[in-house]
Amino acid sequence: MRLKIAAVLVIGAAFVLIPSAKADTFNFNSCSHITAGTPTFPLTTCPGDTDDKSLTYTVGSNSIVAKGFNSTTNLATDLYVKNDSDPTERGLGITNEGEHEISSAYYINLDFSNLFAHGITSGTLVLGSLQAGERFRVCQGSSAGTGAPDGPSCGVTGTESGSTGLQSIALSWTGSTNDVFFITSKNSDSGNVLIESFTTASTVPEPGSLALLSSGLLGLAGLLRRKLV
Repeated sequence: MRLKIAAVLVIGAAFVLIPSAKADTFNFNSCSHITAGTPTFPLTTCPGDTDDKSLTYTVGSNSIVAKGFNSTTNLATDLYVKNDSDPTERGLGITNEGEHEISSAYYINLDFSNLFAHGITSGTLVLGSLQAGERFRVCQGSSAGTGAPDGPSCGVTGTESGSTGLQSIALSWTGSTNDVFFITSKNSDSGNVLIESFTTASTVPEPGSLALLSSGLLGLAGLLRRKLV
């Protein structure tokens, strides 16, 4: 009887301690995902001009910090949450840009340091409002507000060639030296983009949970051995 109880406890621990793989999606047009803002929170307006230069998006225990900047001065600028009736025209942009999107005159930083702290090191970024021929840049760095870098750190420089208006981009990072991303339009290009969403890669069990479960299974194996001897 005790052996059966032990088996049930260990199996139950497997379900509790090791959750199934799960991916979180941050929708940047969703005001309900915004849990903090600088300098004003709760937000004055959302969707629309948030009057904030920094917004924190949270899903579960994970968060992403978005910050808007002027490409020439690197001064912070207000972020705009756009929620158009067209699903390809929704996302995060810049208030001062004519269509409230991200032109080459501005850039938005996405800080993934909180994701990295929770063991997440990759995911998929979706850009919206892309028309045929419009170009974008997704660069990687370590500090917000330092200007969108050029060269190898701009791992993704793309051109929309289809008609969907959305573009998916795989991103990955390894720590504090490259967990800040710069999203902007291609220099000297008249196009503009929106940050539509970001979906994290499926999370894996933490090492501590695996170790605890392993100890339980080893203990159960010992009980079975003694029972059979």
